[in-house]
Amino acid sequence: MHKYWEQLSFSRLAVRAKVLFTLLAVMLAMQAYSYLQVGALESELSELADEKAREMKVYYSQVQVPDVTTDVTASQRYVLFGEAVGKVTVFLRLRDRANRPSYRGIDYFYVRSEGNWHLTESGFCGDREVQARAHAAFSRVG
Repeated sequence: MHKYWEQLSFSRLAVRAKVLFTLLAVMLAMQAYSYLQVGALESELSELADEKAREMKVYYSQVQVPDVTTDVTASQRYVLFGEAVGKVTVFLRLRDRANRPSYRGIDYFYVRSEGNWHLTESGFCGDREVQARAHAAFSRVG
């Protein structure tokens, strides 16, 4: 009788290990799919980001020629499903008369429907948080 219980507990352990391994494999597959999906969405948004950067460069060139860089973020509203949402941030680096940089940021929020990105809102920021994000963005591109 004792061997029966040992075999039974071993088979339960094997079943648990298989279930845990399967769950881990499914979670890794979902993460990989999400990573690829976000990469594709961000690639689409990068084209819009480049367009917005050109617009800002032309607009501000009347005052001075600014340095411009962008930051793009995209995801599904819910993990792996739901509508795609994205944010494009255009950072501007302007210089004052003493050649000190000052940063501005413009956020554009998008929703993707029927295969196209639609602008839902935008906002201009010049607060300290944007100063830090813009400085970091310009540090990445040089």
